[in-house]
Amino acid sequence: MPSLSLIVEFDGYYWHREASETDAAKVRLLSKAGWRVIRVRESPLDLTSPMDVAVPAAATAKVVADEVLTRVLELDELVPLEPATRERIWSYIEGSEARASKAAEQLIRRIIVSNS
Repeated sequence: MPSLSLIVEFDGYYWHREASETDAAKVRLLSKAGWRVIRVRESPLDLTSPMDVAVPAAATAKVVADEVLTRVLELDELVPLEPATRERIWSYIEGSEARASKAAEQLIRRIIVSNS
């Protein structure tokens, strides 16, 4: 999210179970470059910074999105959000289903195919 100088990274347990120091160092480097990083840490991973969010193993896209968006709302003190953006975020969090998950899956597939 360049407009918020924000990076969101998902740390699955399998790939990050032995990478806490590396993950924390990456956050420090990105922070020095002016970015804020929200790391989504899958249980039982420890959090690496106060910006991290913890999610259960195999959490649904909705659960993960809600946690990240809640953290984005908390960041609003640092980078104020447009009122309409705050309203859309709250609307999403209060909803019962993930939105645009099919579009996200298609985008991810395109990225994977183009980088293969």
